[in-house]
Amino acid sequence: MKVMVDILTPKQALFLGELSRRLEDAGHEVFRVTRDFEETIRMLRMNGLRADIVGSHSLTLKGKLQESLRMK
Repeated sequence: MKVMVDILTPKQALFLGELSRRLEDAGHEVFRVTRDFEETIRMLRMNGLRADIVGSHSLTLKGKLQESLRMK
């Protein structure tokens, strides 16, 4: 089975990272994605996991809207 895991926060990096690793060990094809958020990327790397960056992180509502429009 092909599975995409969208990891948004450092907590999700811990939980979903382990879950995705177990899915891989069970023979599934796992595709991890994240945003360009330093802490989340650092947590993934600390746990030896790779994820493709598909967007950026913004703290403002305007920035979030701009990023949402850019991704479409």
